[in-house]
Amino acid sequence: MEKFRSTLQPEHYRNCLRPESLVPRLGRSPTGARHHRAPAHIFPEGQYVVLVDGKGGGLCLSIIVDYENMATTTYDQITGNSTFSTHDPDGDVLYGIEVFIDPAYRGLRLGRRLYDARKDLCEHLNLKAIVFGGRIPNYHDYAEIMSPRSTSARSG
Repeated sequence: MEKFRSTLQPEHYRNCLRPESLVPRLGRSPTGARHHRAPAHIFPEGQYVVLVDGKGGGLCLSIIVDYENMATTTYDQITGNSTFSTHDPDGDVLYGIEVFIDPAYRGLRLGRRLYDARKDLCEHLNLKAIVFGGRIPNYHDYAEIMSPRSTSARSG
């Protein structure tokens, strides 16, 4: 099994990579497949794909932001409502937007390869840190009736 890490290129979408198939649980999520191409145009060196035997095994998306501006912000504010217009080449931290691993390739440590790519980029660009948040799958279906804290208490 051949594994290869690369920066995300347009041909990866055309030939082998479909974020909507990598993470079917996204459904109506604000991070639906349409927006996953934007970071590749805004900050190409921050987007990575892992190919397994020529097929998309996983990808990660990132932007650079100024840490001072994200103290009390939401995902939508940090990402400019998923437009990634908030990417700041002069910022000081790498913000991890998403990591997707195709369920067929889980257990191969592909996520680790993607995080290693982010660490290498952070060092190369002399950034202070990598930051990211987590989102609760399908939370949008319950947001009006449950707080995030209550969903984690309920599942625990």
